Amino acid sequence: MKICDLRQCADVSGTAELLAQWFVDGFADEGAKYDEELAWLQKSILEPGALPVTLVALESGEPVGTARLFLDEMPDRSQYNPWFGYAYVVPSRRGNVILPRLYRAMCEYCVGSGVAEAYFYTRRSERPYEAMGWRLLEKRQWLGHSVSVMSMPLLKPSQCP
Repeated sequence: MKICDLRQCADVSGTAELLAQWFVDGFADEGAKYDEELAWLQKSILEPGALPVTLVALESGEPVGTARLFLDEMPDRSQYNPWFGYAYVVPSRRGNVILPRLYRAMCEYCVGSGVAEAYFYTRRSERPYEAMGWRLLEKRQWLGHSVSVMSMPLLKPSQCP
């Protein structure tokens, strides 16, 4: 498996379009809309060296998973930046190593970019994330759901799960 920044693997035919559809498939209940996701991805491809960053997991040259690092997920929590999110793995490949490798690659990207702490939220149990080193910051309502907001300090690669 290879993990690349979308800016470096954008030549994989239809990748941005596929990811936009994945985001709708996985996050429509949180407001994901195809046209907005595609525009966001296309814009991020054109902005090298800046957030947002979209990582893509490829197997035999085909996308099988993705995750983003971006700013301002929760505008009323501006002290929490940047955010991990939009992690998606194709259903036939879930439960294996793809998601942990995407998270590790994103963590390593953060460490290499000088990001001292990253955040994300989950609507599921926080226990699996705590086992990877994430810590619970708060529980709150977000987009009509009860969520756990979590953080991870990222000072050196050895801290990456």
